[in-house]
Amino acid sequence: MEMSRLLSRTLLLLLLAGVCVSCLCQKGRRKSVVHKPLELVKVSGRPHWRYQVSAGRFPKSFTAGDTLGIGGEGIESASVTGRAKEEAFGGWRVKEVNWNHVLFEATCDARVEGTFGYFCVSAPQAKEGEVRWLWVGRARGGWGDKVPGPASVQ
Repeated sequence: MEMSRLLSRTLLLLLLAGVCVSCLCQKGRRKSVVHKPLELVKVSGRPHWRYQVSAGRFPKSFTAGDTLGIGGEGIESASVTGRAKEEAFGGWRVKEVNWNHVLFEATCDARVEGTFGYFCVSAPQAKEGEVRWLWVGRARGGWGDKVPGPASVQ
């Protein structure tokens, strides 16, 4: 448990530092991430960025403890809405909110496909720009990309 938390925090710090994570060490070997386990699409913006989360056309498995982090500036609060809050879809919750990042966490094992909820970030004083997000699967690696979000404080 401690190792997975350490990995999640380390990858989130890399994300916030602007490092694109494409490979992870796994049992002493490097494993390339070649597919997008999740899609994060902005559906509304300033001052409350709302991201639609989708597992795509093929079912994806989540394990309790998997995390999704979103970087930014001026973040004041965050929430999870829609089916993503339900146990059958991972029971996602806000684990940590800081001025420059939000960390969401799955609380249940789940297998989902298609769109399954929304992750929301509130940053009333921020302007829209490009921010990084990162999904970290405890047993399967991770994936990160850029999306519009709260990039700079006015």
